[in-house]
Amino acid sequence: MNNYITIMYTNITEEAELNVVSNCLSAFTEINEWTIDFADCDKVLRISSQQKIDGPVSNAIKEVGLRCTVEEVFVC
Repeated sequence: MNNYITIMYTNITEEAELNVVSNCLSAFTEINEWTIDFADCDKVLRISSQQKIDGPVSNAIKEVGLRCTVEEVFVC
């Protein structure tokens, strides 16, 4: 089975925004794990998933008013 690593640039900076994103991502059962690198200027969201889900995740995050740009998707 393939594992997909999705790298996204976001504008998530506050705890409240992190909670919103956490709620969005919990709806995707394909996601194994995710992290946000707050030290990076692009606030990189890294998602490990069982399927390619960059489009739906990006749309879900944008629907709650946050910026999310898919940078790259790797297949492992």
